[in-house]
Amino acid sequence: MTFKKIALLNNAMQKSANASISAEEERVIRKLAEEEEGEISDLAKSFLNIVKQNAPASGKHQNKDDEIPEPVLPQGKPKRSNVVPMVNYDNLLQEVIENLIDAVGARHGALFVSENENFKLKAWMSRDNVTQEQIFPAAEMYLDKIDREKLIFLPQEEAENENPASLFSPPLACAPLINDKTFLGVILLSGNIYWKNMDNFSNEHLSVILNVSKQLSVSYACAQTEDNWDKTIFEAMVALAQAVEARDPYSRGHAARVSNYTQKIGELMGLKKMDLEALRDSSLLHDAGKKGLKYGILFKSGKLEQDELQLIRNHPVISEMMVSTLKSYEHLREPIRHHHELLDGSGYPDGLQGKDTTLITKILAVANLYDILLMQRPYRLRMNHTAAKKEMGNLAKAGKIDKDILQHLYSALSILREENPQEYDPENQTVSRKDAFLSLLNWKQNR
Repeated sequence: MTFKKIALLNNAMQKSANASISAEEERVIRKLAEEEEGEISDLAKSFLNIVKQNAPASGKHQNKDDEIPEPVLPQGKPKRSNVVPMVNYDNLLQEVIENLIDAVGARHGALFVSENENFKLKAWMSRDNVTQEQIFPAAEMYLDKIDREKLIFLPQEEAENENPASLFSPPLACAPLINDKTFLGVILLSGNIYWKNMDNFSNEHLSVILNVSKQLSVSYACAQTEDNWDKTIFEAMVALAQAVEARDPYSRGHAARVSNYTQKIGELMGLKKMDLEALRDSSLLHDAGKKGLKYGILFKSGKLEQDELQLIRNHPVISEMMVSTLKSYEHLREPIRHHHELLDGSGYPDGLQGKDTTLITKILAVANLYDILLMQRPYRLRMNHTAAKKEMGNLAKAGKIDKDILQHLYSALSILREENPQEYDPENQTVSRKDAFLSLLNWKQNR
């Protein structure tokens, strides 16, 4: 049944660029948007935007300023989503908090921002029967302290003594949002569903919380200036991508590593600054479309069913849909959508050949594939560098990836390891087995 739903949506996507869908198809898609969850709902809502855009104007004359221009693509350019959805900043922040809570297994979480010397609740989520009105009073005692002392994490002992019955009682993590020495707000996370006797978040979880809070501070600082809204949204999307990635403990740090690989490859190939920035930014967002994927798919040890495989393979499309809202980042759409394409046309989502993708996309594809091989997965063991190098070599010989880019990847890895041996030694790129087990346990308890 799920596969039929996905097939319907994919069919609608293909038809939407050139023709309107039938009334019955539109009715079914509206029903999917309202009743389904996760990526199916996201896709359905996006396709409804397509229907709205393609519908002929009726009644009053349409204001020219209200029209959404279709992108003009040169002949032979890769496919892209014909979707220009609107982005609500508050909704995006809410998605960040929800995915962060899921990633670290917290019971409650909230994002507060500092405005005119007062705190404002910007986003929150609780796994218990909690109302919004209960959140602020429970957090108030911590907010003032964080504002005063700019603590990264509130000491557990103090929290236990002060308010043991609070929603924000230990295990408790407090991460302030600070940009250019300016205090902007705080993320509060408490409770832990991974196991009952765990008295604090793991170091791996604390690292995730800090990374997301740091990234959100960049976005919120941009929002305060109001001079570059696209950058505000983009930086928040990167925070969302970090939180989404952290839901899968095996893939934590993947986007950051790929970003560093691609930039170093680009430098070695003599690319311009704007191309290096494109490599950096597309790498950071390329997997953001995995939001909504359930643990049952992420951690499945056996063969994926056809509909599950289709959901996985839709993530580049979702990622591209996200960035399609940002005019200033229009150039990221192609590499983000096509980072799983292969030179012989056997990749996805569009089966493009090498002649139809850009150099930026080919670099991202090679760097992404290499890092994936080094990651542990539920259905296979991670490869060491020697095994991954052999596999990449076989793919190059088979005409699936670019041989020249692959050689530049190896040179880039050598340089990165010299600069930071602990981070870029492939033998060290493993997640703690404890965190992986806890995430699996979380899925089993909450599916």
